[in-house]
Amino acid sequence: SRTRAKKPSSSTKDKSFQDAIVEVLPPSAVKQKSPMDWEQQVSDYLKSADLPRTVAKLEAKYYELSKKSPLWGKNLFWAQPYQSAQTVVLAVDIEGIKILDAETRLNVETTYEFSRISRFGASGLYLWISYVDRNNTTS
Repeated sequence: SRTRAKKPSSSTKDKSFQDAIVEVLPPSAVKQKSPMDWEQQVSDYLKSADLPRTVAKLEAKYYELSKKSPLWGKNLFWAQPYQSAQTVVLAVDIEGIKILDAETRLNVETTYEFSRISRFGASGLYLWISYVDRNNTTS
């Protein structure tokens, strides 16, 4: 005889979505609404959205929307500066290394262009760079 897999209970489904939404949204957005309220907003949007009906068209739409994001093409790393308790977000792209505002994860606080990095080193735990600023000062 065949056994059917049990459908996850709504509380299990809701919990995993709510956990995921807290990890994805910036902390400032999480403070504005509860995870349950975010889930409801996403659910309402999906019901009213004119989404493509095939996987290929949905993937194309996702790609089109993703390219508009300020984080498009960046690899993100969470880091802790030496002798600091604050965590920062590093965004590495073709232009260089950017330090993002940890609260929004979007605003660029500092940029280190690759063309101005004179030396660097890295290990599994550390990254250091010597950077020549516009006044030819190495820091």
